[in-house]
Amino acid sequence: GVDECGTDVGAGDGDEETRDGDDATWDGYPNPDAAGSRASLALSVGAVWSEAVVNGPPERRGACVGLFAAVLPRVAATRGDPGVCAVGADVAAGWLRPYARLLWELKHGDPGTTSRALRTLHAVASRCSGDSAESPLAAALAAVETELAPFFARVPPPSSTDQTAPRRRGKPGPFSKLPAPCQHVAIALLGQLPCLSPTTLRAAAHAALNEDADPNIAVRAAEAVTCNMRAAPLALSVSFLSALLTGAGSWRVGRRAAPAGARALVGMGDSDSPWAGPCLAWPALNLAIVRAERAGDAEGARRARFGALVLAALASEARRAQ
Repeated sequence: GVDECGTDVGAGDGDEETRDGDDATWDGYPNPDAAGSRASLALSVGAVWSEAVVNGPPERRGACVGLFAAVLPRVAATRGDPGVCAVGADVAAGWLRPYARLLWELKHGDPGTTSRALRTLHAVASRCSGDSAESPLAAALAAVETELAPFFARVPPPSSTDQTAPRRRGKPGPFSKLPAPCQHVAIALLGQLPCLSPTTLRAAAHAALNEDADPNIAVRAAEAVTCNMRAAPLALSVSFLSALLTGAGSWRVGRRAAPAGARALVGMGDSDSPWAGPCLAWPALNLAIVRAERAGDAEGARRARFGALVLAALASEARRAQ
């Protein structure tokens, strides 16, 4: 304060202002450490999120997914630049990794939250398309991909000794009971993930070709994988498209899936070589026919032959159009 003459009371020239307590306080109040506070907040959010993924409740899961839908795409777009975004890429990657577990835990009981989570994955993946595999978010997306298969379907691995042996039937995953718009968002994710494994593509093919599936899902699956050929070895992409061509569980699905797979295979070559993709797929087509016949599945064998004929017709048409 000051006295009646305007003279400061309680402070002398050159005196340092006094602090109460230690250096961590100022006049009894905490001295804020912005970086430390953000780190503590991020840890707290991560702990709440990890618990919500496994144990719920649904309201908390939904709130976390809503928060991350706003934050994660922005972090991906800015590469976690601290000058632009308060959340670093490492922290965001930690929040992203449980998403595959989340999709499994949600099952089909909360399509709104599932759709929002899938859209967030799609947005982050699309913004990380040019990142190296070692970047935090790209590595997190790769980790999510390795756990994504059960969401689509639980499919036993093929026999390593006899490729013509009938395949064991898989079990549909939560994907099969979701509304069609949500299924389309999930399939579109195959077009953005930085890597696609045999397990994930096998499960996605099973989900798309299920006899009760929306026939348009197989069409979207062919488009997604064709647009993301860099994410999988060529042989794996050809195998997936061949499955769409020959593996439908019903004619209702096969009449849409076979032309979609055929167009994608013909489009793999340039205009001068429309038969390049079909030639790569031909062994898989023959194998599908033999496998169906050995299993006593006459209709399955007919659908496989239908797919082979559609492929040959489209390739021949493309050749004549040159």
